[in-house]
Amino acid sequence: MILRFAKLSLLVLIFIACKKDKLTDDKEILVGTWSWYKTEKVSSLCNPPSFETELTPTTENKNFEIKFFEKGKVEFYENNSNTHEYRIVFTLFGGSGCDYLDGYTYYGIDLDNNPELDLDGCICSDTLIVIRGFPYSDPVNACENYTSYFVRK
Repeated sequence: MILRFAKLSLLVLIFIACKKDKLTDDKEILVGTWSWYKTEKVSSLCNPPSFETELTPTTENKNFEIKFFEKGKVEFYENNSNTHEYRIVFTLFGGSGCDYLDGYTYYGIDLDNNPELDLDGCICSDTLIVIRGFPYSDPVNACENYTSYFVRK
């Protein structure tokens, strides 16, 4: 009896630990490769006045890509090198988070089902906006804010 319970508990744990969402239906819009073209960095939010800086592949001498796969995985690249791979678990897809942008849909993702590894933003057919997450994110320093823009490759 105890052995059966242990096996069942192990199966449930594996199922929960391996949770990921496949990119089907409306979420298919994410599938593909997205190339970074700029990030808007707002600094000094804690000590106004704040100021904005635009980061680009030219100013940073870097390039970034995000690759979403239908099977529910995402890969991050810096200068053509794979830096991270994660499982995708949606916290939200749709809703009013991007209503201020015509034609965009809000997405919220916990990478590897970890609420501390966010990838949130807005998407339309040819543009992916990352409000929180890769490539620039500084949750420790709330005095800076990054919004990154990617185009479909």
